[in-house]
Amino acid sequence: MKRSIVIPAIVFVLSLSLSCTAKQAEKAKTSGFKVASHNAVLEGNAYRVVYEDQMTETVKNMQASGLISQYATFIANNDPAVESQQIEQTINEGYDIIIVNPIAATGLD
Repeated sequence: MKRSIVIPAIVFVLSLSLSCTAKQAEKAKTSGFKVASHNAVLEGNAYRVVYEDQMTETVKNMQASGLISQYATFIANNDPAVESQQIEQTINEGYDIIIVNPIAATGLD
């Protein structure tokens, strides 16, 4: 189970780093990417708890290698309005990579 989540997360982050603009690539070389992860809720959801634990572990490894400079996690507690506000906040704060594990498939429409 652990590898089934961590490996796709690593592949996802690496694929984004390869598809970034020249300016973003230069920034990544000098300071690493600024990454945000959004979750609907952790309590009572074993999948999301494991996801968050594995993301944190993976990010620590990527920070050690210099690929990620900053990581923040946001939890909306099943509130679509909070989730939307948090996503807007990460966009406004200039995060390079924003990963969203949404409350519902239609919550961000």
